[in-house]
Amino acid sequence: MDNHLADHTIMGIDYGSKLSGNTVIALLWDRRISFHKAAKKKDADHMIMEISEKFGPDYLFIDAPLSLPGIYTNSSDYNDYFYRIADKEIGAMSPMFLGGLTARAMRLAHDLNKKGIKVIESYPAAVARTLKFNDMGYKKENQNIAKIIPLLKEYLGIPFKESDVSTWHHIDALLTLVIAKRYFESTHRVFGEKDEGLIYV
Repeated sequence: MDNHLADHTIMGIDYGSKLSGNTVIALLWDRRISFHKAAKKKDADHMIMEISEKFGPDYLFIDAPLSLPGIYTNSSDYNDYFYRIADKEIGAMSPMFLGGLTARAMRLAHDLNKKGIKVIESYPAAVARTLKFNDMGYKKENQNIAKIIPLLKEYLGIPFKESDVSTWHHIDALLTLVIAKRYFESTHRVFGEKDEGLIYV
């Protein structure tokens, strides 16, 4: 595997409810990162499909469940109606609790896979813990965003316009690209069972 992150076109997505305006894409293209934020009351999934068609990413890393607990598809091996093994291992929210968001993400992944785009479930909060961002007020006051931006820029080693990073959704989108970097360098961690659903960190 080519381990140079910047040589790929990758979409890193912090995924929010459909019309909330909280979905942010960090797009790595042509060795730079740009940001695309869904407009409030506009279909975030439509925006993701449009950008994927325009830029043709090889990979898409998304902060959303891409499968249901195994009991719904392979009941003899699983007995939990709410959580996948990966969710329990990493402390993630239940895909069932997220409901419609999970269904949307699964449909999106299905449609993107048909276009040859590999979609990988990611968990930015776990990377934030690893990078000690919680000690810097991760997802607390907005003023803390400015402390974290330079660290992400240095870690990724890819230029982006710092003034474009205006919300924690932008930070989480960048963290999905951190997971992409770890994936290409084979320093990532994987949680869960393959036939039920994996989370990459």
